[in-house]
Amino acid sequence: MARDAVGIAGVGSYLPEKVVDAWEVVQSSGISRQKFDKIGCVRLHQASGDQSPSDMAITASRRALEDAALEAGAIDAIIYTGSVKDCVRWSAAARVQHELGCRRAFGFDIYQGCNGQNMAMHIGRAMIRSDREIDTILVCSGERFDTTLTPPILGHTYLFGDGGSAGILRRGHRQLQILATAYRTWGIHYDNFAVPAIGTWCRLDQQALSRGLHQLQIWRPRCRTREQLAEFGEQVLQIADELIATACRRAGIERGQIAFVATVNGSKRHNRVFLDSMKLSHCRSNIDYIEETAHMGSTDTFYNLDRARRDGDIKPGDIILFYTGGAGYTWAITLVRY
Repeated sequence: MARDAVGIAGVGSYLPEKVVDAWEVVQSSGISRQKFDKIGCVRLHQASGDQSPSDMAITASRRALEDAALEAGAIDAIIYTGSVKDCVRWSAAARVQHELGCRRAFGFDIYQGCNGQNMAMHIGRAMIRSDREIDTILVCSGERFDTTLTPPILGHTYLFGDGGSAGILRRGHRQLQILATAYRTWGIHYDNFAVPAIGTWCRLDQQALSRGLHQLQIWRPRCRTREQLAEFGEQVLQIADELIATACRRAGIERGQIAFVATVNGSKRHNRVFLDSMKLSHCRSNIDYIEETAHMGSTDTFYNLDRARRDGDIKPGDIILFYTGGAGYTWAITLVRY
């Protein structure tokens, strides 16, 4: 039924004006030029001055409202998914609600790392379908990494840039309709990534600061040898393959019908391996977006959709696959028909 359909009625994104050369920013990490070039990032955006993650989320949200031709008063709920916040133990959704003037909306934050917006599409769709008083949900995030990751690279694998994005989920909206979702957690890796000194694992004292424990890092990895990492990579691809199969079955489509793939803007090399392994190499994708944004956490999801639409990389009727993974690990797949 049309009323049971939930679609993305509007999207918006924001990139800070400051653009920096990616190699100049991260070469102090010790990464080799050869390995850096495989990532494929040329430049990235960095927030300036006191510009906060929620500032960028609010700007992107205003653009999403304009794109959807909606007033702030139409929003029933706000889901904030950014992983780097203005403050710890602080509600970013509450600030978004106040600044936008969404007076009747309730809001909450979720933490799913890079998986946030993708998982929020599932949560928001389920909320709309289960509560007849909820018609419209704003999903938004902003990320600024210079206070938690210096230089902005993790494990010589992903570069991180700043930005914000937002999407508006709406009951009965048939364009960019969410067809199906699938998700899985592999909890044994729960302590792989962390900011150890902000929490109860250790106290934020001078010793912790001197050891860099206030920074995002690979904390207690389960995979340490080359062989373990290779096995882990194979298992991740197997999980992704199973999730895609599940989502396609739920949506009633074949894998070959997928036209565009949006993963995280992390690494061109990793994205190519994913597309080839999933038998999706025929698809258009976000792979070239990596050159000028780097990875922006969960912000990638709606940024990539906004960018693909603006650049003409997707067209009406296309089926779009969103694939993301968050530290922990949890993976999510969302299938959307443009």
